[in-house]
Amino acid sequence: MKKLIAISLIVLLSACSGGSGRQQTPVVPTMPDPSAEISNIERSLVYAYPMLGQTDVVPSAPIVLRFSHRFDPVKVSTEQALKSLFIIRASGSTVSEDFDVVKVPDGKGVVITPKKPLQPKTQYTIIGQKIPLESGDVALQPPSYPPLTFTTRAAFEGPTDLQSLTPDFQVAQLTPAPTNFLIGSKPLGIIDFATIRLLMTQPVDSKTVQYGTTIRLLQGTTLVPARVLVQGNHLSIDPEADLNPNLSYTLSLTSGLKSMLNKALVPGQFAAYSFMPLSSGISADPDLNKASRIEVQVLTSNPDESGNQCTLRSQLTNACINQVPVASPLLGQKDRAPKPQAEGKLFADLALPANFAQFPGVTPLRVPRGNILKAGNLTVKLDGLVPAGLKTGALTITLISDANGLLLPNRYSTSLAAPALVTLEMDINVSAAEGTANGAFTQDISHVQVVGLATLDQQTQELTIEAVGTIELKILGVDNAVGVLALKLKTDLTRPAGSAVADIVPPEVQSWVPGETVNGLPGGEFIRPGDPLLVNFNEAMDIKSFQPAGVVSLLKNNVPEPFTWRLDGVSLIVTPNAPWEHGKNYRLALA
Repeated sequence: MKKLIAISLIVLLSACSGGSGRQQTPVVPTMPDPSAEISNIERSLVYAYPMLGQTDVVPSAPIVLRFSHRFDPVKVSTEQALKSLFIIRASGSTVSEDFDVVKVPDGKGVVITPKKPLQPKTQYTIIGQKIPLESGDVALQPPSYPPLTFTTRAAFEGPTDLQSLTPDFQVAQLTPAPTNFLIGSKPLGIIDFATIRLLMTQPVDSKTVQYGTTIRLLQGTTLVPARVLVQGNHLSIDPEADLNPNLSYTLSLTSGLKSMLNKALVPGQFAAYSFMPLSSGISADPDLNKASRIEVQVLTSNPDESGNQCTLRSQLTNACINQVPVASPLLGQKDRAPKPQAEGKLFADLALPANFAQFPGVTPLRVPRGNILKAGNLTVKLDGLVPAGLKTGALTITLISDANGLLLPNRYSTSLAAPALVTLEMDINVSAAEGTANGAFTQDISHVQVVGLATLDQQTQELTIEAVGTIELKILGVDNAVGVLALKLKTDLTRPAGSAVADIVPPEVQSWVPGETVNGLPGGEFIRPGDPLLVNFNEAMDIKSFQPAGVVSLLKNNVPEPFTWRLDGVSLIVTPNAPWEHGKNYRLALA
């Protein structure tokens, strides 16, 4: 039976125009016009995905490169000639990876796809010494620049050494942590509106994640109200309110935090990591706070009158923009993979560039928790061909923590005409409208890294961002799917940002497992001693609403039974400390 429950919903933050009766235009960093041309003498690489120095990269992600000018059509007239320009090689190896390469239609970029996924937790270098462009030959990176390297994530399964970045359980990286290549020699600290993300060296045991005990963010001796999200080796600590840039904070992790490999955390500097957040400049002054908000339109690639299914394509990858391709052995690969179209608006905050004068041209940005996009129905077809009788209905993509990133000058090029760079890291939740499909598809996807280019039309004041990212999903609990996102976003800076629609409809329990009955038999007959109890909601839930004592309770023969719980997607997963006992009466209650 469906039960309406009272539970705290993620609040969508409003976007407003300037206060005091005046409209204000958001302050954005200097960036080139889309029509700006890079001179022949300034020819260079202008974009790379993965970004130089990027870590935790999906092994099956493509490599996307873009240059200031078109490839020389005479010297690069065949696919083999194009392929011969690049080498992908693991650190310390003399063997190069085999790959396919495709030139994008405007002739300025390539998409390189390794023929098999790269090895986990391995550093790779993209090598290209002499790239023939119409403007002349160019090195992939000049001699004074660092090589184009990136490092893949650890394995999700298999031998423990492949799942571990180090033998000890430690914090590998505090993110966002831009490299010196991006911001120079001065480290960019934590911003007052940032979500603190930690990349751990081993997958985290969620049962040991206890905010206020094993993980604490303190201001003095006071615990800062925050949400803590965990998935695999990713931890995200999202303060409920912006931090005060005039105060010092301490992030404290204890050895009570354990990995799924049964290793206790060696906290190191994170036993007491103290910092004073940098001021975004938008919190102290209400007018500036409102003026910093921008409304971002997610463009759609809908069919035209002639039936063309892809009317807008990415200049970076030539893929249809803002689709969510889900490629897997079960659902289909490449052209047969389903590609639901995303649409909607995002509301983002830009820090004041003047507050980051020590990092010229660098502007932090935030997309607040609760932003929502919708995507179309995904029809499950085996290998993209045989209908499986399962449809998701509309998909909902929800930001479950504040996403953070940077707008900054192009670091690959010295030209002022080179488009600006954009980075963004986010935690998202995917859910489906149809109940059966929701249980099979819903999940959280953490630390999604997006890298793109940005230009600003000086006449229309239209900011355009094109970006690439890769997500990994688990389909039906067994199939590993990969989606390469080709994003295109536009913002009219002359118009005040609108307001996100507040969600005032309480969530519902959509389904649960094992359910009251299965094929006419009591559901309890189908649960095994080690199985969890699953409760699927019809929308993303606020993790903090489950944390007060008594919100979730489990009884065995009307006696409280110890248990652990976690959220994944829109599913509440409840596991008793002791296995289910045959013949006992269990009751799960949600307040």
